[in-house]
Amino acid sequence: MKLTAKRKDDAVQNIILLSAEFPNCFSLMNPQPVKTGIFDDILAVWGDKPRLSRQKLRQALRFYMNSQSYLKSYRAHTMRINLKGERVEELEPEHVTYAKEQFVSLYLKDKKKVYNSRDEKSAQDSKPSSSNASPSAE
Repeated sequence: MKLTAKRKDDAVQNIILLSAEFPNCFSLMNPQPVKTGIFDDILAVWGDKPRLSRQKLRQALRFYMNSQSYLKSYRAHTMRINLKGERVEELEPEHVTYAKEQFVSLYLKDKKKVYNSRDEKSAQDSKPSSSNASPSAE
């Protein structure tokens, strides 16, 4: 699902709110994989005074967790962190694989098309065409 400019701006503002409230967990500059169930943890901390609606929180987390820097963080870290920034869960190999696949899907798909079209063009250029063939001796 492609985010509109308004939704993207809202998500960024909501991530800024999360990083201000949970600075050891959410970082725009140096993200780390967050623990499974962080959504419920945030709601539990907020109790009956949520800062965001459930939908806006979900959108912000989705935007954060699909960012290039967050997906790349799976290469640099082996543990997930909680809201306090404490290491609490080991990264499962299938989650690391999923992060790599997401990164390629979200950020490299256009480049793959360019590379594939270049490869096809190179292959066509290397094939001799009938106009380039030397005339046969009669």
